[in-house]
Amino acid sequence: MDQEYFTISRQAPQLGADGIRESLILLTGEFDLAARDELRDALLAAIRRDQPGRLVVDLAGVTFLDSEAIGALIDGYLAANAAGAVFWLDNTTPMIRRVLQIMELQDLLHPGIPSPQQHPAPGS
Repeated sequence: MDQEYFTISRQAPQLGADGIRESLILLTGEFDLAARDELRDALLAAIRRDQPGRLVVDLAGVTFLDSEAIGALIDGYLAANAAGAVFWLDNTTPMIRRVLQIMELQDLLHPGIPSPQQHPAPGS
């Protein structure tokens, strides 16, 4: 599979400041149908191999994310949840946050990122 337009890398698990074993997956580039299976496989492998208490997916380098890739992220979330781990999306762009909020998936966002419920629109 040609991977010129996306990369998935993994950092070794570490203990977070709160003592929770954390695995980090770094994504860069465009994630669409062609990237879906590899993304899903990387997330599921990190959960099986690392057995983290928290899986963090860093989206700082993501320039495009379609519904197929979001489906892979949801699969990662479900697998983490089944394994008793927390799943967070971190360093999301405003566009990706908006898409996740429209799809009512804001619970996947790192808790430091405000959701519409935390900051209601003025006048509401």
